[in-house]
Amino acid sequence: MNHAPSGDAADVSRTSPGPAALAVRFFRSAEPDIRGPWRYLLWMAATHWRIIVPDFIVNVLWVAGQALTPTVIGEAVNAGLIDKDQTALTWWGMAVLGLGIVQALGAMLA
Repeated sequence: MNHAPSGDAADVSRTSPGPAALAVRFFRSAEPDIRGPWRYLLWMAATHWRIIVPDFIVNVLWVAGQALTPTVIGEAVNAGLIDKDQTALTWWGMAVLGLGIVQALGAMLA
């Protein structure tokens, strides 16, 4: 008794690659996919992912620093000036300084 798959199933698996094999072939293709503008952009992004991913991370940090700065300044005013807590004002001031450094580095790297 032979439990090997029939010849038809084995032939089909050899002739039609699965989705993973197609994705690898697409992403490693040296030839651009010019069947449409979206396919070309996807090919371009897939071939330049080593540049796109770090740029994405830097830009997220940069925008997060910009978005959080008004909140941190508000907390510094509330905790430090209104409550007259010098230690809290110092810590919130350091947080504002840290966010400024993150913004400056993000702007330089972006």
